[in-house]
Amino acid sequence: QVKTIAPAALASAANEPLPPPRGELPLGGAVDGDWRRLAESLPGLVRQLAMHCEPLERGDNLLRLALPEGQKALLASVGDKLRGALTEQLGGAVKIEIELVADTRQSPAAERAREQAARQRAAELAIQDDATLQILLRECDATLTNIRPRAASTG
Repeated sequence: QVKTIAPAALASAANEPLPPPRGELPLGGAVDGDWRRLAESLPGLVRQLAMHCEPLERGDNLLRLALPEGQKALLASVGDKLRGALTEQLGGAVKIEIELVADTRQSPAAERAREQAARQRAAELAIQDDATLQILLRECDATLTNIRPRAASTG
């Protein structure tokens, strides 16, 4: 059985993140893309900690997360705030367990890093494949020292 909850109310302060898009987040069942959306909706350091967590198990009354050992200090400083925020978001009667692991490969932070690396590779390939630019570099005996991708589009 899957329980659903409504997303949190709109953040009041301008510097706080917006809540997840309208719709409902499943509380039970398989772990899916909702975790990143939920993590991104949290404020400040709580969001940073959540972004490094990888959901392991979601049940009716339990959310188990994995966190890289390198984030232990962040867990110590804002772990209780994360638990409180998640309990509020997920309806109150949910136990939040966070276990330290060597690494997380499916956390939102890891996913973002992979996306950024893919954009960087695409930018570098675009430079290499631009014949006009390669001629200019060769003719002017120039080098490129900093290739950065365009900012990701948000629309």
